[in-house]
Amino acid sequence: MGVATEQAEPGAHRGIAAYRAVLGLPGVGALTAVGFLARIPSAAAAITLTLHVVLTLDHGYAAAGLVGAAATVGMAIGAPLLGRLVDRRGLRPMLVITMFAETVFWGVAPWLSYPALLAGALFGGLLGLPVYSVIRQSLAAMVPPVRRRAAFALDSMSVETTYIIGPALGALLALQVSTSVAMWAVGAGWFVSGAALMLLNPPTRTPPSPTDAPAPPVREWLDLRLLGALAATTAAVFVVFGTELAMIAGLQTSGQAAGSPSSTPFGAWHRSPAASPTAPRAGPCRSPCWSQGSARPPSPWRSAAPGGPSRCCSCRPGCSAPPPSQPARRP
Repeated sequence: MGVATEQAEPGAHRGIAAYRAVLGLPGVGALTAVGFLARIPSAAAAITLTLHVVLTLDHGYAAAGLVGAAATVGMAIGAPLLGRLVDRRGLRPMLVITMFAETVFWGVAPWLSYPALLAGALFGGLLGLPVYSVIRQSLAAMVPPVRRRAAFALDSMSVETTYIIGPALGALLALQVSTSVAMWAVGAGWFVSGAALMLLNPPTRTPPSPTDAPAPPVREWLDLRLLGALAATTAAVFVVFGTELAMIAGLQTSGQAAGSPSSTPFGAWHRSPAASPTAPRAGPCRSPCWSQGSARPPSPWRSAAPGGPSRCCSCRPGCSAPPPSQPARRP
């Protein structure tokens, strides 16, 4: 059975020129800027909740981790439902629901007791704005297949940058001002992000074409490779959140959690992937992969696959496959 790979057209742009070509496409520059800003509150949310539980509610890190787990379970349940809503009703109805839910949760969260915060985190995750999948799906719809690798690579670097800024800002506000102000800032960021996406209203699917193939049955795309990629993503998320909790606990134990330098380890930690030799690049993709939205997978996956671009691809970030209308190469 053949595997689709990206087809590079003659004279295709490489390096910085490839990113310029992508940003020059109609609407892509604005979507990239909004996506960058929209992911900052998402990156700051976990550490803000953790510091609120530990410092303000005076609970341990196990209790803080349980709140994060509740939010994650809510996202796992809610993302497919929100994706189905986008498929049936469009992007804006979903944005209205998630904006309202996020504003309510983050607005009242500072006054909640721990049990109420635990339930609220589940609710907030259930109706949380799936900003990562929305941006990635819109890019797949707006960018032609030959330039998707550069678009996804640029998006991956944007995600890494938000993970440099978001936790640092969350920790800075929580430690230098108060955890309540930090939580209100996260809620305001979610509201502004949703409003900006509603104003842009980017497409979430390509126009139908007579050459489009019908959606394949589940058994054709849910194979061992995809299950392995999902298992690896689960393990990676576990490591990321566990490392953040361990760093916060270590800084507090050593007495360094009271000053702004405590945010520095998060920036250094998240800065390293962008500078590593395996960072995403814009050249032609030589290895087959499955990428959300790039090959028009079935509807629930296309709209609701959770996680950012560097966390939902089974190969290097930014790699994309051509649409099914193109013939697959066979070995």
